[in-house]
Amino acid sequence: MSMIVKKMLESSYVTGQDLIKGCALTKRQIDYSLDKLNDWLEACEREPIQILTNQIEMSESTRKFLETSLFGWEKYHLSAKERILYIFLMIISAKEFLSINHFIDALDVSKSSIAKDLKELAKDLEISGSIQLLYSRKRGYYLQGEEGRIRSYLIRQIMLAASIGNNRLLDLFIEENKESERHEKLKQVMNDLLKKYELNFAANRLKEFMYSFIFLEKRLISYPDYIPRENDFSIGNTVEFQLANELIHYFKLPELCIEFLSVWLLGITEIDLNKVEKDNSIGINLVEDLLIRFEYLSGIYFENRELVKKQIHQHFRPAHYRLLFNIPIVNPLLERIKKEYEELFIIVKEAMKYYETQFMYFVPEDEIAFLVIHFASLIQKYQGDANKKIKVAVTCPNGIGSSMILYTQLKEIFPEFDFLSPTTHMDLKLLFSEVDIIFSTTRHNQLLPPGKTFFIVNPVMNLTEKSRLKKEVYSVLGKTTNRLLDLNQVMSIVQKHVDTKTSKNIEKNLNQVVFDCETDIKKNSTLKPFLHEIIQDDFIKLNVDASDRFEAVRIAAHPLFEAGVITEDYIEKMLISLEQGTEYMVISKHIAMPHGKIEDGSLKLGIGITTLSTPIEFGNKQNDPVKYIFTLSAIDKKSHLQALSSLVSLISCPNFHHILETATDGKEILNFIEKFEAN
Repeated sequence: MSMIVKKMLESSYVTGQDLIKGCALTKRQIDYSLDKLNDWLEACEREPIQILTNQIEMSESTRKFLETSLFGWEKYHLSAKERILYIFLMIISAKEFLSINHFIDALDVSKSSIAKDLKELAKDLEISGSIQLLYSRKRGYYLQGEEGRIRSYLIRQIMLAASIGNNRLLDLFIEENKESERHEKLKQVMNDLLKKYELNFAANRLKEFMYSFIFLEKRLISYPDYIPRENDFSIGNTVEFQLANELIHYFKLPELCIEFLSVWLLGITEIDLNKVEKDNSIGINLVEDLLIRFEYLSGIYFENRELVKKQIHQHFRPAHYRLLFNIPIVNPLLERIKKEYEELFIIVKEAMKYYETQFMYFVPEDEIAFLVIHFASLIQKYQGDANKKIKVAVTCPNGIGSSMILYTQLKEIFPEFDFLSPTTHMDLKLLFSEVDIIFSTTRHNQLLPPGKTFFIVNPVMNLTEKSRLKKEVYSVLGKTTNRLLDLNQVMSIVQKHVDTKTSKNIEKNLNQVVFDCETDIKKNSTLKPFLHEIIQDDFIKLNVDASDRFEAVRIAAHPLFEAGVITEDYIEKMLISLEQGTEYMVISKHIAMPHGKIEDGSLKLGIGITTLSTPIEFGNKQNDPVKYIFTLSAIDKKSHLQALSSLVSLISCPNFHHILETATDGKEILNFIEKFEAN
């Protein structure tokens, strides 16, 4: 962003095209940066920047403010939110008495502004962590509350600041408190230790850890024996424990700090995919349980299960420790993932409920979204051509998870390219000689060298962004395609001649033509059938008598067999699964969802509903006895996700259970589902 601002300040007359050429960015990237810049200006109560007939317009007061704030010609100007964070950092890292005058001098604002900021900080501390902001003549301003909540609040604030690119505030605080040299030493020490122990951080996680470490250092000394949560297992055999041990000795911290630092590192480091099998820090059964539950809920079976388990383990390992020890995490892509992958998000969230029940921990949506990224990337299966001429690397500072979802989207857009496995920024240098193109979610000049073709993209792209990227890449490579359309231009013409509904349908079909494949899950949801559309009246059987679970499943599957949706072999394979174990077939309280693999004899997409007159034990102590059976037949890995996301939502609806219990005709249930999906 600073590069764009600097370009705008060079002349009184700057156009959008000047910014594109001068900054070597796309129009989309320029527009995004200007939107973010205007959000910040608004927070600072300054006039926004405008683009009038392609010319950049800014008031003289805004120009002076940008010169002062972003380039240090005068003191950096903080917004109200930034001042509140700055005050919190002063308090949590204070080594001496702090009065309101210290805040006035540090921030150069009025006493009334500081008083208002302190009031807002106190309110947020109380809401976020039951932390009190207190003042006494002896101690000055200080924090009182459970130590874990105080540390968690700090780490989360650092993550939030870093996620919106607000490192300038953190760097300013470190500089003004004479901690710059110590911060640089920490960077060098951490880089050396990560290489020594062969651990990886996502780039943002490492940056957040180092900022937080500097700000927490005083509390590590004052409260060295704080342990996040008592547990009956040892972390002393982990490489994170060894790294923490060296870290505290280098910075001369109390020995008792080692346990907190170890579990903190366990929650943010990633082990190499090739070392997953040797990692015993979490039970492999946890990963297996999650995978099986996801498969039963989604109706998707993964062919290469060992590789899939490794990839899930790689993410689930730090996530498990974050949940276990209440280590915060911020997913900057949360809202976008929920929007673009709505059905998958619902299913993964339901899959994680067993974990919440087993450990009695709430799983926040930030963690769910990271898991959605992993499962979305695993669902996509492409067969590459080993002889492709253009080799591509994909990397993202948020970690391999974000790289994987970007990777699958890029393979969808550019099926003719040869994509290497997603990599971290730290490993990217090793691939420079192998690749022709690099796709990254952030610009790191030291990592993306001159002379190498690279593109900066969003980790989760919508259809418009995919279309623009395809046009941009082909333009740079000198490739042309007769089917490469500017959808915005095409649709602006179409909308003049057809109604809105018809226009939207045309746009969906054009997107499919442009990308030679289905669009992403959320955008394509309206092209997939809803739950009520794949259930026929004949598929619903009420108050069925069955002697055991085997007879119950056979009866529930029979309507699908008669309608030609599944084969007899499909039913037999489900019964074999019943014999081997039925714990995961029972997906919720009183609800079972038996199904087989596509190759077992699934002919059409369909779901049957059976209610039992007498509930039957299926072998799941937590959710037995089973009253309702939903028999699924899926024909691929995507087309049924819309229907299953509706089913998962219905399972949590008390009225749905009531209608299942009281209905005397299958049409009552079908009508209820249709109305539910219409809302």
